[in-house]
Amino acid sequence: MFQEIIKEIANELNIKCTIFSKDWCILLEKDGVKRLISGYKFSLNTQASGLIADDKYALYELMRINNIPIIEHQILYAKENENDYAIGSKGLEVALDYFNNHNEDIVLKPNNGTIGNNVFHVKTKEELEDCYNKLLPSKFSISMCPYYNIKVEYRTIILDGEVKLFYAKERPILKGDGIKTIKELLIDFNSAYYSLEENLTNEALDLNYIPKRDEIVEYGWQFNLSKGSRVISNVDEEIKSKVIALAKKAYDASLLKFCSVDVIETTASEFLLLEINSGVCINKYIDLVKGGYEVAKSVYKDAILKMFE
Repeated sequence: MFQEIIKEIANELNIKCTIFSKDWCILLEKDGVKRLISGYKFSLNTQASGLIADDKYALYELMRINNIPIIEHQILYAKENENDYAIGSKGLEVALDYFNNHNEDIVLKPNNGTIGNNVFHVKTKEELEDCYNKLLPSKFSISMCPYYNIKVEYRTIILDGEVKLFYAKERPILKGDGIKTIKELLIDFNSAYYSLEENLTNEALDLNYIPKRDEIVEYGWQFNLSKGSRVISNVDEEIKSKVIALAKKAYDASLLKFCSVDVIETTASEFLLLEINSGVCINKYIDLVKGGYEVAKSVYKDAILKMFE
């Protein structure tokens, strides 16, 4: 989908478009000027800014320097790491101390991970050790953070200081009516996602169970669209202004030109930066929102025009 959008835009703008490296990279050429796209990363950002944004611990440190409220992150290395930078931040013992100091309720994830993969909500020491052993052998470093009770997650896509797209993400919390099964309630919640059988993957729940009237069922804890959350386009204007103000502060501090900024609203009505993505992926938005293709195309077209200014 992404490559098709870029080819369509290039054709409209009379730009030569060459897709290479297993469809992962794109070379754009016009009037002797060449620009690159790798994955969803456009050659508008500096390499240093992009790498920092995609490093959860480095971004946390950068935001702290700039006094921007952000969820806490602590980096963790394998015990075998003998480099000086790993001193005090390696081994299962450090993870256990962090776990004990944060109410035995934390999240472990790859320090450079994306789209919510390999992210674990850990509530027991056994889970902690299991997740630690799963993640560190395949990752250079992992990130630990406290578990936050999130009410809503907001995404703001910004290009050259201008907000190009804003929406909220709502995770699948279902309310029973005494008639419909969990599966039917999920399809009502987000038919574009849950009508596909392969997306019904919560093994802890019986999808044929009929929740009682007003019974609450939490199907998933992550807010990723790729994990079944849905897009909410209509957001209270006061909250929207507050979120965008925080997103723009984080954007300015990141020194990026084109990125997506994620902000959470906790159940205690606290607003915190969650992460910044230097690669701007709008694929799931396209899948889940009517007219999403044209919205995504407009955002990417503006980014390409900016690359050739």
